[in-house]
Amino acid sequence: MSTVDNGKRVSTATAYLDPLTQSRKNLKIVKNSFVTKVVMDGRHARGVEVDHHGKKLTLKANHEVILSAGSVNTPKLLMLSGIGPKEHLSAKNIETIIDSPMVGQNLHDHTMVPILIFADKPEAPDQATKSFESLRYLYDRQGYLSAESYDDVTGFYSAKSDASYPDFQSVISLSKKNEESIKTFASDFVECVENSILEQSVNKSLFRMWQILLNPFSRGNISLNSNNPYVDPLIYYDNYSDSRDLELQVIGIKILAEIVNTTYFKSIGANLGRIELPACDDYEFGSTDYWRCFAVNMATTIFHPVSTARMGCDISYSVVDSRLKVHGIHGLRVVDASVMPTITSGNTNAPTIMIAERAADLIKQDMIGYNKLPIGKENCNVDVLRGYF
Repeated sequence: MSTVDNGKRVSTATAYLDPLTQSRKNLKIVKNSFVTKVVMDGRHARGVEVDHHGKKLTLKANHEVILSAGSVNTPKLLMLSGIGPKEHLSAKNIETIIDSPMVGQNLHDHTMVPILIFADKPEAPDQATKSFESLRYLYDRQGYLSAESYDDVTGFYSAKSDASYPDFQSVISLSKKNEESIKTFASDFVECVENSILEQSVNKSLFRMWQILLNPFSRGNISLNSNNPYVDPLIYYDNYSDSRDLELQVIGIKILAEIVNTTYFKSIGANLGRIELPACDDYEFGSTDYWRCFAVNMATTIFHPVSTARMGCDISYSVVDSRLKVHGIHGLRVVDASVMPTITSGNTNAPTIMIAERAADLIKQDMIGYNKLPIGKENCNVDVLRGYF
């Protein structure tokens, strides 16, 4: 669930870049800069155009440009640079360098719904315990402060007992009695939901059981709102646009809701809270119709967007090849979660780091002439990343 070193959460920047800032003379990190497009010479990527504190700069590449802007901004930059669906680019007055119809398409994510359980226990720690835990963490990085939060448990399960892969994941987050984190959590929602949570949590602990759909059928897209690089793109998730996703989410919710009938949750007086949602008022609490309505109105993202520059063998259904090179373009490679053909059955952080590690090997191989193929003859070795997705 977390990347942790010595009791502290670390990012890829602190794990990979920080140790090299002094030792690597060929590494230059430029902060507070905004890339506006990839500089193209025909179908050859030559560098990037950057806004650095209001000054326009063109940074040229000796070998290749590596685009790692994420599943939202990678397709945005590709399209701003003339690589994308021709009809869409023309509508935004962008000259098409190569018609790549799948740029920005195939967007999907892990749709998440909170199932809320209120209980009589556990009690929040007293001040003495908090002070002890703080000192313990400072001393040996142990105790509950060494965790990212109260996300102490995650589980995977399926709609059918003989499934090969899990359909669902649940992450359990705990706020103990009268902790401020309950108010913080409730404030993320519209007023009627916020008030409902706060009313039911008076002198109660709150278990937030996040029901996560792992392998959605629905697909959305990233589209340009404008040819102005400073304008954010349009994000169309289209959750539940495939009805199979909603029906599966309801099955998962019902499975997860049964946890209140376990011995432990019965022992602490746990109960499922009915959240005030006017759209669902006419449905019996706990019924299929109620949970279907609840799933639609309470769906959120776990911030795992993928596949908007997906990997594959042909430009008709993918954006990059198995060496992460953009189809039909020299000197441009994508290295981020957007290249995943489909989403992983779990958190995307570690798989994205794996993609970057693999990309580093591929780049080194190509630097020594391992895979120099003519344009239009992109490598399509399906074994390169076999087993990871």
